[in-house]
Amino acid sequence: MTDNHLDEGDAFAARMGRLTAGAEATLPEPPPSDTPEMVVRRVRLPSTVDEELRRRASARGVSPSALIRDLVVAALAGGGTEAPDLMAELRGLRTALQHAVDRLAAQAERDG
Repeated sequence: MTDNHLDEGDAFAARMGRLTAGAEATLPEPPPSDTPEMVVRRVRLPSTVDEELRRRASARGVSPSALIRDLVVAALAGGGTEAPDLMAELRGLRTALQHAVDRLAAQAERDG
């Protein structure tokens, strides 16, 4: 940047009430070195999921972004990085359903 650009920037900042005549521009302090760099990710959600996200965030008194961040961190910390094995889940549900049917059949025979 040239001095001319700095002068124009100072003049603009002064007009915006950020600097007074003769004041030097100061930059904000950088975050501490132990603060992790934040990365912005865009996520597309179905509107129904977004509505629930906003409702839960409001109930916790946080922003939807903060809730998403907390949920992702918790999932990663808990080993939730793998996609669910849908076939294994279906087999488990089938087994549970079969047990329920067997119990109902046995009860029907007793009540019979």
